[in-house]
Amino acid sequence: GPAVSPPAREGPPPGRGGPEPGAASPASGAAEPTPGPEEAAATSAPAKDSARDPEEDPEETIQRLWPQAVEQLRETQPLTAGFLQDVTRRELKGSMLTLFFDQANRLGMDHVAKAAEAVAAVVAGLGGPQVRLRCSVDESSGGGESGPSSPEAGLDPKVRTVLEVLDGELV
Repeated sequence: GPAVSPPAREGPPPGRGGPEPGAASPASGAAEPTPGPEEAAATSAPAKDSARDPEEDPEETIQRLWPQAVEQLRETQPLTAGFLQDVTRRELKGSMLTLFFDQANRLGMDHVAKAAEAVAAVVAGLGGPQVRLRCSVDESSGGGESGPSSPEAGLDPKVRTVLEVLDGELV
């Protein structure tokens, strides 16, 4: 295949003289596929190897890949990516990745829980560990319990979530 294409392009004088970039392009095109994938493999292999490298903790790998994963999800699932920005912290135990949400972000937490497989697939696709996702309320953030004197304190969590999402307040 490749040996036949260059003689056909060299044969016509216009291909040789005028479109010199065109003549150079197939030559570089023939040269690039060989170094290109090797360079790509050399460039991406360390990233993927470091994801599985015993020197890098899987939790550190997820920490490093998280912004890329959210950005990739933004293209296919923008709502999920938006809710992932509300994660207060991540915790990896074995293959279980728990995403913690503030008490006020239960709506986002429920949405992310439904998209857990897609989120885990993106993390793995970027060279991260294979994980199962779980969503939980972050009790350590104290977001819901800190203001018992506020008018929202005694409200149903769903009502609080609606107020939070709509940036509303009770009067």
